[in-house]
Amino acid sequence: MIAEPGTYPTPPEGWTCFHCGMHFGPTFQGWQEAFHHFGENVRGDAYCQMTARQVRGMEDMLRQYREEDTALHRHIARIESEHAIALRREEEKGYARGLRDARLVEAEAQK
Repeated sequence: MIAEPGTYPTPPEGWTCFHCGMHFGPTFQGWQEAFHHFGENVRGDAYCQMTARQVRGMEDMLRQYREEDTALHRHIARIESEHAIALRREEEKGYARGLRDARLVEAEAQK
């Protein structure tokens, strides 16, 4: 959840990252830049502390979600496919049963 500006009092000097020394002013733009740098999760790493490998991993994960190509998407597609196959088989069984019953009725009518 994103905190709105003004929720907490802004320090008069703004924010400074103690990892890299980057300073963010006490303006709305400074607040936005600080939010982007530090992130919304207090347990996460500041942007300056992330390795290129972590950033590339996050970009790859985002690409997979955009392309709907994650393990979850594959699992859902497999379940939908299995359901469609089972449904088709049951419809074919019902159709075959209907044909069999029609032949029995026709055979009874011809006697």
